[in-house]
Amino acid sequence: MKNKIPVFLTYAFRPLFVAAGLYGIIATGWWGIVYLLGTAFPPTSMDPVSWHSHEMVYGFTCAAIGGFLLTAVANWTKRPPVAGHRLSLLTVAWICGRIAISLSAILGPLLTALIDLSYMVMLIVLFGNEVIKAKDRRNYKVIVMLILICLFNLMFHFEYTFSLPIPPRLSIRGAIMVILMLIGTISGRIIPNFTRNWLQKNQKEHISPPPPFGKLDMAVMGLTGLLAAGWTIDPYHIVTILGSFIISGLHIIRLARWRGFSTVPDPLLLVLHVGYAWIPVGFLLSAWAALTEALMFSAALHGLTIGAVGLMIVAVGSRSALGHTGRELKAGKVMTLVYALIVMSTIWRILAGIPDYYIECLLASILSWCLALFIFLVRFYPVLTQPRIDS
Repeated sequence: MKNKIPVFLTYAFRPLFVAAGLYGIIATGWWGIVYLLGTAFPPTSMDPVSWHSHEMVYGFTCAAIGGFLLTAVANWTKRPPVAGHRLSLLTVAWICGRIAISLSAILGPLLTALIDLSYMVMLIVLFGNEVIKAKDRRNYKVIVMLILICLFNLMFHFEYTFSLPIPPRLSIRGAIMVILMLIGTISGRIIPNFTRNWLQKNQKEHISPPPPFGKLDMAVMGLTGLLAAGWTIDPYHIVTILGSFIISGLHIIRLARWRGFSTVPDPLLLVLHVGYAWIPVGFLLSAWAALTEALMFSAALHGLTIGAVGLMIVAVGSRSALGHTGRELKAGKVMTLVYALIVMSTIWRILAGIPDYYIECLLASILSWCLALFIFLVRFYPVLTQPRIDS
């Protein structure tokens, strides 16, 4: 008789969403303490900003990506979920990567890179195995995106040890662009579908449903891919700036077709539209920052990272956790507050790009972000660690 799999290891969203939530607080809060108070840093070979950038992209975000994809792929392919010892090894690899980055000055560049990269390599193998065995060709592009994120992480290690003459932060920008492409791809599937179902359920026949994925979506994502390549190489180039304005407009048109304003009564659904809206807003801000000195580019970048990536992670994470544990798909006042705090964190971080009140706005952004994730963990820890309520 086979040993029963612990509840916590039955689906990837359980351990990896908890890990992402905890580490989102740690990586932001600790960086804020180091930056604002000058407290001693762990024995890492990286400066505080590089450590924070790497850990929020390849630590926090990639944990959430793994939790979502390995959970969703079971539905997409109709195969059993990745669980048990495979999931525990993946989680341990992620934890070891976080420790290795913080102790990189002791471990050395080679060992640090090997340990750090192990999580993404395992994720690619596990996700790719499910997709390929099911012959799910639609998700082959997702495998490619995961490989690109892994390669950008490898580039980061080469960049930081000065083994290759790579422009500063190129590996971070590249990974952010691939993650936004992943968000754009997944959002194009789930947001119109969820909205269409919600309109039907709530008998809003007078509102035309979102159109199915079509040529416009393909064109927007294709052109976004081209912009992503240019933005990664040089976000200050005039072609990239003009492209950012154009792509922003195209994403606004794409989002408008999804009937987001009709979902205001349902915060759990509305937040998906709001999270996606930060993609065009973020590109507009990055173009503005590249054209003028009125806004720091790092502030504009956080419109994409906190606004689009961070809010979408919490939005999709909360919906997935409720749905996969048999609970009602309803945000409630607590999660609505979490969504609002992340939006406020984004706004404060953008305002920090206006130099006069940098420290005050930065601190407000950090506190809003950490409080949002803390409330998320308090609200969802029982959901993520206990059995389905209908089992």
